[in-house]
Amino acid sequence: MPRYFLDTNYRGTFVEDPEGLECADYREARRRARAVLADFARDTVLHDEDARTMRCRVRDETGRILLQAALAFTMRDEGREVENSVA
Repeated sequence: MPRYFLDTNYRGTFVEDPEGLECADYREARRRARAVLADFARDTVLHDEDARTMRCRVRDETGRILLQAALAFTMRDEGREVENSVA
């Protein structure tokens, strides 16, 4: 099976995937990248953050970038004060 590498950039930290993961094909690697971004989004919401951009890129075994994905989460209160606490 081909090996794909999912590099991430989250909370200002870029992590280049040193090991990669075996996927049946590119479509599976693409699904994995989507799942990584979903996990980051869930973490952002659970930590009561109001803005965050999460990134993930997929490389093949030669190092060629096949996919770059980003997910932006922004929450802005219009004219209301909100207490920052996680329930």
